[in-house]
Amino acid sequence: MISWLTAAALAAPDQFAPCDVQARFFASETRSLKSEPPDLWWIQDDPCEGDTLAGAPPPTGDAVWCEDRRGRRHGRQTSFEGGRISLETGWSVGQETGVRRVYNPEGVLVSTTEVRGGERHGERVEASLSGGITISSWVRGEQTGPVWHIDASGHLNLVSHWRDGVRHGRACTWRDGELEVDTEWRLGEPAVSAPDVSPPTTITLTPPGPEEG
Repeated sequence: MISWLTAAALAAPDQFAPCDVQARFFASETRSLKSEPPDLWWIQDDPCEGDTLAGAPPPTGDAVWCEDRRGRRHGRQTSFEGGRISLETGWSVGQETGVRRVYNPEGVLVSTTEVRGGERHGERVEASLSGGITISSWVRGEQTGPVWHIDASGHLNLVSHWRDGVRHGRACTWRDGELEVDTEWRLGEPAVSAPDVSPPTTITLTPPGPEEG
């Protein structure tokens, strides 16, 4: 039984709902990856709030993090590649917990992943090379819930649903605003016969307006 889902997954249409229903919901569920100025938290007074600062930034080292009295990572961590920040995350008594933020070699934020107890648990937002954004849902390390892709122009072009790491539900893709593929999956297998599946339809998608803030 699924006991935890992202807010988008809870509000989303039924996983087997027709593609036009999926489109009306997910076309407005946009996300953004905004790079912010580096937070040099490790140079602040008492950066680990009573715990111990470990590691070192460049040029001496390639990561800084906080440790508790038992030597377990506990608190913030920042890693570096080529002198730039490559990863920011958090820890709780030796287990990665919080939001993992990954940057490319140019220092641009390319993904955010909610993590709990060392596993993906929550929403993951990832930039694609084409400039779009893919959003997926995870529960205890397994992809569970909807995944959808918004292209660089702000158009929805993919929605699919997952359960425990396998496809389960409707899978829809669009090209130039028109429905291209409409498939139903059940526990990782494409449905052989699905009398409740409506025939493919054409739907014109309007890109959402710019996000506030």
